[in-house]
Amino acid sequence: MHKLFILTLPLMMVCICLSAEDKPLWMTKPVEITENKIKRRPDSIRMNDQDLTKWSLQTQNVSGARLELSGDYQLWEDRVAKLSFAVNDLDFPGQIDISLDPPLVFPENDFIEFWVNGPALFHGFFVADFTSADNISSRIEIVGGGHQWHRLSFWGTALTAKRPSGKPPWKLNKLEITIKPVPGAEAGRPQTIYFDEFAIAKKYLAQLPLHWRKHYPRPTTPDTILPAVKNPDISRQVRKNAECYEFTYRDGDKQLSYLYTPRTGTLSDLAIRLDNGTEFQVTGNGGVVADVNGVSIKPDTPGVKAELLNCDLRDDVLTTVWRRSSGNQSVTYAMAFELKQKSLIITASSTDRTIERFEFGITENTPSAKLVPSGITGGPFLMSCRQTAYL
Repeated sequence: MHKLFILTLPLMMVCICLSAEDKPLWMTKPVEITENKIKRRPDSIRMNDQDLTKWSLQTQNVSGARLELSGDYQLWEDRVAKLSFAVNDLDFPGQIDISLDPPLVFPENDFIEFWVNGPALFHGFFVADFTSADNISSRIEIVGGGHQWHRLSFWGTALTAKRPSGKPPWKLNKLEITIKPVPGAEAGRPQTIYFDEFAIAKKYLAQLPLHWRKHYPRPTTPDTILPAVKNPDISRQVRKNAECYEFTYRDGDKQLSYLYTPRTGTLSDLAIRLDNGTEFQVTGNGGVVADVNGVSIKPDTPGVKAELLNCDLRDDVLTTVWRRSSGNQSVTYAMAFELKQKSLIITASSTDRTIERFEFGITENTPSAKLVPSGITGGPFLMSCRQTAYL
């Protein structure tokens, strides 16, 4: 299930990603490095300096696991660690434990970070095993990691979720990697994870990790993390106007309407209207992406037939069920729309395993767009400077 939160704001997720020899440099290295925005840490521990032949692998539900140095996807100029493998059975996660010999040693720190690329059609979850100078063991979750887009992977930073226990220095003895499939994954298909550049990091350098829930306000309700609206005078209305469903909120003399007209089964059916009458799209060509027996069904695929199987407005929640077909292949899914405070929540769900992802699409009729950091989601968004957007 995927949830999209639109908060009075147009947006487009910018995940510019394409695999290594035939690609431009910015597709094989982090753009922050190619543009010289990140300097190499002089004290980083580089895989090119390690004898990976001494590191050992233990695996479960994985075949062909191999660890070596590779120049396929570099960070700076050195080779990086390349872990190759294939998951045997998609009904169970794969597991690869890498024992480091000798261990990597880190001095006093708040966090330990490193760079990860991959896998492409699976999610890799890291756990690091440390031993302190006074022989206290810690098993710490790693958050962040590589990015995925359109079946390809790209570099991203990973970070320990907390400080190791005991006294420094700390030895990193083992990396445990749990590998879980995403829609579109295939059993036995070769996968790779690249990693490099282990370094200590202070708190202020930390990108927002998964344990942000311990430091930020808890969800205001069980269904979202949206902040509570303090103004008690806000009113909301959901109604059908001809073929269009209008989700409107009013805050004093300000008004905004989310307009959904079910035509294509994509998020191109959604628009926003401001109180001055201006309309724009937030999620043009967004929606469900599926690969059905080799037939790609995307929001912008030409010639796709869209069938609205059900459309029900009940208790201010609009539920739609769609079948989109290309040739003799089809995919079925549901999308629900609900106005919460000032935000429209879109929930996409399906039992169809051919669905690969739920794309956010692009903004239209939003001039003067600027690239800004997104905060909680960890990736950049393209937003209008006249309105704001939040996911």
